[in-house]
Amino acid sequence: MTKEIRGIVSEPASKHPLDVAARLAGLFSSRNYEGDRIDFVRVRDIDHPTVCDLSGFEGDPVGLSFSFYGMEGEEGLIYLTTTFAQVTQHGANPGPHVPAAMISRFVPEYDEAVRNLVIQRTPCAPSSITLN
Repeated sequence: MTKEIRGIVSEPASKHPLDVAARLAGLFSSRNYEGDRIDFVRVRDIDHPTVCDLSGFEGDPVGLSFSFYGMEGEEGLIYLTTTFAQVTQHGANPGPHVPAAMISRFVPEYDEAVRNLVIQRTPCAPSSITLN
């Protein structure tokens, strides 16, 4: 696992924190460990962020869902929130919730990056409109 984490976090510094977080979520969501081998979704790319409705969760979290594309042709949704991350591959059961604190250990900007993108993607209601 340590080797895989190092490989993910050592990618070019130009990667957005949420790209790195998505790759870590793919690794941490793995349920298949065979000796020294981990079978996990190697996230190649994420796109189409959508703000998630997390109103039913305690603590007022915010989050996003993205379409993801894996190195071996996998596709699905990945959720990156201020409380958890989760990978849901098309045709498979959703992966476990990965605590946001686990992602933040390796991506210190994670919480701020999620919150900033939620703000950017949330439509703003127009301020008061005056009709004369």
